[in-house]
Amino acid sequence: MKKLLFMIAVIAANYSYAQLSKLAVYNYSSYKLVTRFGANGPSSCYPAVLAVPAPGTGSNTFSAGSPSAPFISEYTYSTSNASAMPVYTWWVRTSLANPGIDRAYNHPAVNPTSAVSTSTDWTYFIFQAQDSSNNPYGDFSMGTGTCNGTLNTYQVGTYAEAEWFTLTSGGTAYTVVQVF
Repeated sequence: MKKLLFMIAVIAANYSYAQLSKLAVYNYSSYKLVTRFGANGPSSCYPAVLAVPAPGTGSNTFSAGSPSAPFISEYTYSTSNASAMPVYTWWVRTSLANPGIDRAYNHPAVNPTSAVSTSTDWTYFIFQAQDSSNNPYGDFSMGTGTCNGTLNTYQVGTYAEAEWFTLTSGGTAYTVVQVF
């Protein structure tokens, strides 16, 4: 009986720390967002997962939106290729001793049942708001946790503001970043 209870507790703990949420980014601002975003383990900084920019781009850039027509993109590691701002590669580091390696969105290391996917959740979305001429209009560090510096769940800049929160809709959990 003790073994059964222990196994149930281990399985429950595993799922409670799984990448249960999708990352949903809503850009209602007139600025493009030049970003870094990723996930970490719940009790340490590992595993660590970072969205790798598309080859030749140098950054992950979300298009400008508007209050009536936001730019929207959603992510899980294994479906990130189909997002409005696709991510084809994730940099994965499983421990401090591991230097990390790039993994394609469809690699077994980041599939929904992998050790990396089931032991991470979204922890940061760090970005700079820029106009179409690449002039900066604010730096934002959104997220939770301690692995990626000082992060905010709400931040007001001179020209834009952003918020980070989680919610559940229709049985699906979302980590949401909204920029206004």
